[in-house]
Amino acid sequence: MKQKSLIMGAIISIILIIIVSIVLIIVGPKIKVNNQVIVENTVANQNVIEEDDEPIIATIEREVEEIEEDPEYVPTPADITQDIQGQDINIGTLRIPKINFNSEVYCKQNVDKMEVMPCMLYTNQGPNKPGVTVFIGHNRENGTLFSNNNLLEENDEIYFTDLSGDTKRYVVYSKFVTANDDVSFYNTPSEVPILAMQCCLTANTSDQVIIVMAKADE
Repeated sequence: MKQKSLIMGAIISIILIIIVSIVLIIVGPKIKVNNQVIVENTVANQNVIEEDDEPIIATIEREVEEIEEDPEYVPTPADITQDIQGQDINIGTLRIPKINFNSEVYCKQNVDKMEVMPCMLYTNQGPNKPGVTVFIGHNRENGTLFSNNNLLEENDEIYFTDLSGDTKRYVVYSKFVTANDDVSFYNTPSEVPILAMQCCLTANTSDQVIIVMAKADE
């Protein structure tokens, strides 16, 4: 009985070995083939991506070169504003004799800087250049910053000195209250520089602002 059991065990083991061998012979090449296909496809896809990227990059570089070389290219107000605001500097000095105000102006709206000075919010061609430049400052109703802008009237004088040392005299010609998201005055047509100074209507009101506009006396 023991001998028969051993023989049966040996036969079963041989059968199992044969079955496993057959499976490996049949399936093994397919796995290899599939792996090869996957690798080939992956490489092919990478090649396609790389080949597709090259003309896109070349096109972008070519467009940039064309813009740089194009003598007729004119930067937009957004381009000029972004360029100035990216410099992280004070762009000049603002002086308003009537309200005894004299302060440097920071290049962009900044929470910390606005505690001590006005900031440039927008410019059409640059400070002291034709078009509108907007300065924004707090109205603390305590005599600091733009708190006294509401006292300004037509024909009052404002002076701004830019980084080149050029000082221009501006004369107030308009003052109005509007919504804080009103930008309709940003692109006021003008062949001379215009300063627009913006502050909140009151210390506790942020939805309405006072706009004082002054034109360069040239």
